[in-house]
Amino acid sequence: MIGVTISSPRYSKISEEARERFMDYTKLPCIVFNTQHEHNYSAKLQLWKLFKESKQSFCFFDSDNFCVRDCDLSEFDDRAEFFAVKDSEGHPLNPATWEESFSYKDCRTHHMDPERYFNGGFFIANPKYHQKVFTEALRYIRTPEITFDDFGEQGSLNLAVKNTKTPLELISVKYNCMVGGSVDMIKDVCPDPYFIHAAGMDLEYKIDHINWQVSRTLTNINRKVGNI
Repeated sequence: MIGVTISSPRYSKISEEARERFMDYTKLPCIVFNTQHEHNYSAKLQLWKLFKESKQSFCFFDSDNFCVRDCDLSEFDDRAEFFAVKDSEGHPLNPATWEESFSYKDCRTHHMDPERYFNGGFFIANPKYHQKVFTEALRYIRTPEITFDDFGEQGSLNLAVKNTKTPLELISVKYNCMVGGSVDMIKDVCPDPYFIHAAGMDLEYKIDHINWQVSRTLTNINRKVGNI
């Protein structure tokens, strides 16, 4: 397995930081795919081409989704399931009620199960099994008649998994703990994350905020195991 994230000019610093942390904590190689477009959401749907020949599993993570402690991903390697984390109805990009979120609206429009709707900030896939998922998702976002409330590729990727009947396995929120500015979520929903996703925050604050959350997280974990 190999890690991969996407960088644009504004995200060059944070993506390199994310790459280094991923390699340090997973002991896996990792590459940064560079794009000149700040909102090139279609790039994520074409990453599979990098691993088409090797048929290698890859772990995609948004560049503001930092691995924060030792993490073994071997159980997800070379599997037919598409692995992702359920989109949280309480994460900071969503409004007060789940029914008002773009995630829920897209589920309603495209007849997707909200309980099976995943966030696009972390997933593990393999071109050997999932090429059609990505090609269909790319086709959806390039088809004007197919619309999504989601501003990126997340809705199309969910719809492609559904329509291709790809086995989806929702894994622990530990792999994509979206906390934004929330203190309670890291404490109550995801007290021991592997990845912390600073979704919905201004770019200039993302790294500092993740570092702050990491210090709190490690303190909580150490308390649990009796180290402090």
